[in-house]
Amino acid sequence: LLLIAGAIITAGCSKSDSGEPQKSNSEQKPDNQPQTKIEEKLPIVTMEVRTDESLENVLYPSFFYSIAKKQQQEKTPYFYLSIDSDKEFQGRIKIRNDKFINEIIVDKSILRGNTQIEIAPLWRYDNFINIDKPGYTHFNIELIDFKTDKLITTKTIEQAYRSINECVYAAKDSKGEIIDFTPFFAAYVNEDSKVVESFLKEVSDYWSFSPKFKGWLGYQLGKEYVLDQIIWVALYLKVKGMKYSSITRTSNTSSKIFSQNVRFVENTIANKQANCVDGSVLIASILEKIGIRTSLVIQNTEESSHMFLAFSEEKNSFDTNKLKYIETTAISTGDEKAICPRNIKITPETKFINIREARAKGIKPIQ
Repeated sequence: LLLIAGAIITAGCSKSDSGEPQKSNSEQKPDNQPQTKIEEKLPIVTMEVRTDESLENVLYPSFFYSIAKKQQQEKTPYFYLSIDSDKEFQGRIKIRNDKFINEIIVDKSILRGNTQIEIAPLWRYDNFINIDKPGYTHFNIELIDFKTDKLITTKTIEQAYRSINECVYAAKDSKGEIIDFTPFFAAYVNEDSKVVESFLKEVSDYWSFSPKFKGWLGYQLGKEYVLDQIIWVALYLKVKGMKYSSITRTSNTSSKIFSQNVRFVENTIANKQANCVDGSVLIASILEKIGIRTSLVIQNTEESSHMFLAFSEEKNSFDTNKLKYIETTAISTGDEKAICPRNIKITPETKFINIREARAKGIKPIQ
């Protein structure tokens, strides 16, 4: 999984072989099955099941959502079965879980001796948005004799899972090297949100008295109007009572998987509080909605990490040397110069997460 996720970040590509899942409503047995009056003995089987250990056997819904496109292209396995049998037979494997996956059905020839099988899940991505707190879930795996439709053996495995709001931004690989997953923050930018659309209507109504306000026009009226639109949004958030909140920590105790809590834009607007990531994600969602190109910017120091927002004043240019910046933690001050500072220091270590590029790589808004 870390390799697949890394391929998204670097736009690389790797392939893996896995079992092809089938929908349960399309089960069909081959024609011309031989008929016998003597009931054959079922094979004697032992079956071991494990899941991908890249994330320490913990399910992070946001991580799987972020790599969904790549997983579907590569049919990335998650379940690994080791089956020992006293004879060869045609088997049917069923995997069930009511929270994370649709039922998986895979037909495989089981050899005498040991057979290794890899199975790619049918993830229930649409349900991930509802997983708003950590917990435990169970996967039930059945091995069935295809010929007689009789259950041979079954296994149940338990896995911990995290909230959809927990963003994995880095992980250590087997060699102890850090893999950067910060582009996955882009999954929390949601320019398609109905809440963003309603919010823009509120801001329009609020600023309708100003002769300068011509509506949300993106780049159509030039650089000055681009900046005006940003200031109108920021000042309205100030009027609404937006406050800075330093909440970022989660209950994740892993020393290998690094994650941070990120609020969805609707929660940030409703609760009127945001940390640097929440605020950057919110403003990026709003600006992308009206057509202004943005990047989440991460500035790391020895003491801390900080996120702010970059935007382009010109539609067809995203030269990092010409970007302007938004310090979302200053919104509560109402100070326009603090909100759009000119003295931002960019270093070679500064990370830019371009939202349009993230979308092109398959990192879509979580919704």
